[in-house]
Amino acid sequence: MKRYGIGAAALAAAVAGSAQAGDAVQWAEADGGNGHWYENRILDVVCREEGAEIAESVGGYLASCTSAEENAFVDALIPDTGSYSAATIGGFQPSGSGEPGEGWLWLSGEPWSFTAWRAGQPNNAQGEEDWIVMYSLQYSGWPGWHDAGVDDHCADGVAVAGPYIIEWSADCNGDGIVDYGQILDGTYEDTDGNGVPDCCDAGEPCDGPSPITVDDDLADFPNADFTSIQDAIDAASDGDTILVYPGTYTGGGAYVASLGDKQVSILSVGGAAVTLVDGESAHGGLYLDGSQGLDTVIQGFTFANCGVEGQHAIELWRASGPTLADCVIRDCAGHVLHSGPQHLGDPVGNPHILRCEFRDNTPAVHGGAVLYFNYNSPVMEDCIFEANEARYLHFSYLGNNLPTYINCVFDRNTVGNEGLLHARSSSKVTLVGCYFSENLMASDCVLAGSGSGGNGWFEVSDTHFCGNDPGNGICTDWSDLGGNTFEDECGPGCVADIFEDGAVTVEDLLIVLAQYGTAGPEADIDGSGEVDVEDLLIVVGSWGECP
Repeated sequence: MKRYGIGAAALAAAVAGSAQAGDAVQWAEADGGNGHWYENRILDVVCREEGAEIAESVGGYLASCTSAEENAFVDALIPDTGSYSAATIGGFQPSGSGEPGEGWLWLSGEPWSFTAWRAGQPNNAQGEEDWIVMYSLQYSGWPGWHDAGVDDHCADGVAVAGPYIIEWSADCNGDGIVDYGQILDGTYEDTDGNGVPDCCDAGEPCDGPSPITVDDDLADFPNADFTSIQDAIDAASDGDTILVYPGTYTGGGAYVASLGDKQVSILSVGGAAVTLVDGESAHGGLYLDGSQGLDTVIQGFTFANCGVEGQHAIELWRASGPTLADCVIRDCAGHVLHSGPQHLGDPVGNPHILRCEFRDNTPAVHGGAVLYFNYNSPVMEDCIFEANEARYLHFSYLGNNLPTYINCVFDRNTVGNEGLLHARSSSKVTLVGCYFSENLMASDCVLAGSGSGGNGWFEVSDTHFCGNDPGNGICTDWSDLGGNTFEDECGPGCVADIFEDGAVTVEDLLIVLAQYGTAGPEADIDGSGEVDVEDLLIVVGSWGECP
């Protein structure tokens, strides 16, 4: 199967390549950062003061490096231009300060405490060296901070293109998220390009009511509205958004998070690696029972130890059809995810499950399935199903049950004798671009069907079956739409292609950076339980096009 990773030697080069392209990068809170955005931008200016003015005109300021960690993050944005690899940052010495070391400040107004001067700096060697230029630790022959003049060409008025690091931290609507990132991801419009959402420029609310915020221990966001996800849900109204900060969330009810019929989106701020919904092996994780559509979004959580016998880890009941995205569902029991109405003919919801990972779940203890669908048409896209033990991984029921899997991976799961995916009573399952590898079945059926009035069946295209034990069989009716392959053994694959684009590139690097020092799981290539240097080394040897 394809997994996630990149090497230490390629790390700086890849980030530098991104910086040269002018891409802004977030120093995410999940990585120990401040949530701010930074960009290495080439500015064609006469004097460094103009660079500072341009930074302000796009809603930012020249970067402040107030800690060793922030300094290292900014340093990694400087591209390789040889010994003179450097960029101007936001350190400034006002006129009249004692030379060479007094009066230095950050243009952002942040406290001046940390410094990273190169030995012998600052020295005011040429006079009026009142700006800080950071020379790259990776590439320069003189790494560290240097004081520098306004610019060699300031006096003669000649514009010179040079690198400047711009930082964005403004949060005009007080939602706890830096505005510039919300502009980049399309949440808010910025039609005049000033780095400020148009709604804030106009003095209007950006999204109606402000989001409801949750932080379990108030460590990441001390002003959060609640410490419990359920309390936030209870206070929410249809259309509200709940932002959940990193932490571990538990509950005393049947489910840790029960929306009932409320149409409310719940989004994690830090992502699944740092935001855990823990059922404590006594509670379900998530319950919806209404007419929620795809605009109800549950995104960026790990659901663990959820579900007991007779109860599901995630229940999308009746006509509920939300979007479940970027989640990890692990170590759960019962049917792990159930979706569909109670009776044939009842109102139906069709959930979309995107970029989620289901691993190490054990519904087999209760004779269950990882996914159980009835009477609806769910879509699973870019999902990973790994190392689960169940009666079957998927069960779908009746002819109006039409699940679709797109670009999904099924790897090293263990099931009974009724197939890895089981379609019953004319249910049709569509598989597009999927990958079935090294699964263990009690029969040689990867895909199987049963039922009165016609067995369930499959439409399959561009799907690869390899190394499944005891075989790669399809034991029911199916339509071969082309591009399918069947092999007794799986090849070495391309384990470092996290982004799954057929090559190990900067995209994979950024995922490793985001998850470094955590449990991953995507970037934990060697399965050690932590994303570390070993995973980086695996990527070093895999850089480039996949075989």
